[in-house]
Amino acid sequence: MNSNTIKSFSQSYPTGSAFALPASFTTTSSTETAFLLSNGSPAIITLPQGTEILGSQSPMDPNANQSKVFGSGRSAAWAGETAPYFNASSFNGRPFRVRASGVVTGGGTTATSIAATIAVYAGNITTVTSGTKFATLSSGATLGNVSAHWAYEGTYLWDSLSSTLTAVGLQILSFGTAQTAATTTTVVASANLTSCAVGLTWTFATTSTSNAVQMIELSIEQV
Repeated sequence: MNSNTIKSFSQSYPTGSAFALPASFTTTSSTETAFLLSNGSPAIITLPQGTEILGSQSPMDPNANQSKVFGSGRSAAWAGETAPYFNASSFNGRPFRVRASGVVTGGGTTATSIAATIAVYAGNITTVTSGTKFATLSSGATLGNVSAHWAYEGTYLWDSLSSTLTAVGLQILSFGTAQTAATTTTVVASANLTSCAVGLTWTFATTSTSNAVQMIELSIEQV
């Protein structure tokens, strides 16, 4: 996270937080499965919508993020400079970035026996896989019985008037290997697309009692 982050799920949040992600857990499933929050809800992160305003005061400028620290180390202490203000206007027609990272561990006995895939979905989603798949991060057949960190970073444009989401600058770091995004963009367009949300799934190619997976952070920020 940084000063431009508007929403985030993280393992660093205290136990019981509605935004906390669980620690690593083992699984025997080889079925595509959505990442969950610690409370069991799908880890689906959304842009501010409608009249929703995030911050402690009404914004003078709905496009401003004033979550900054002065050179002295003290945060601003007077009205208009104490909180990040965001609403639907903050992102409409402006790029925003989705970041996600985590770890997968194969339960194989050799270095080539287990593969894993992380997929990124977006759109008007209530269940992760009901959205449009924007990216896939694959370990290939090299995960085996070791742990591998994965990370995703994608830049998007959201148009609330036409209900369109476009990937404009997809950047992926997948299991330590830089990958080039496809030259075409994926567009989600629907009259019923009343909100913009992002979620991720994981899939192991082979079942094992020692397969493990975790998502450390999922966040949205202004660009």
